Amino acid sequence: MGIIKENGKTQPQYINAGLYNSFHDLCIDPDSFDRQPFPLRELELDEPFYSSCIWGPTCDQLDCVYRDCKLPLLRAGEFIIFRDMGAYVSTLSCGFNGYGTPTYYHIAPIESL
Repeated sequence: MGIIKENGKTQPQYINAGLYNSFHDLCIDPDSFDRQPFPLRELELDEPFYSSCIWGPTCDQLDCVYRDCKLPLLRAGEFIIFRDMGAYVSTLSCGFNGYGTPTYYHIAPIESL
């Protein structure tokens, strides 16, 4: 897995959740959970990873979820997972700038079932 920086720039990646809903805890405690996301799909062995910046949907310059992470190029509709976000992710969510709250999917490791 090689890390690629396109023309010395970080690759922007946009998701349907941001600081105004699912990631509200980042405003209070930036280290409240591990923000390194990973795609919910099987990756190719030689698939390149890019230096990425993850942005929420609102077009607000503060709606940056993670400034420097490593991700493959994501396709529209693809899921990514953030681990251990905590119990208050959905209760602190609110709409902002015309965007409602996202749909939440709770995923448990197979060993915990």
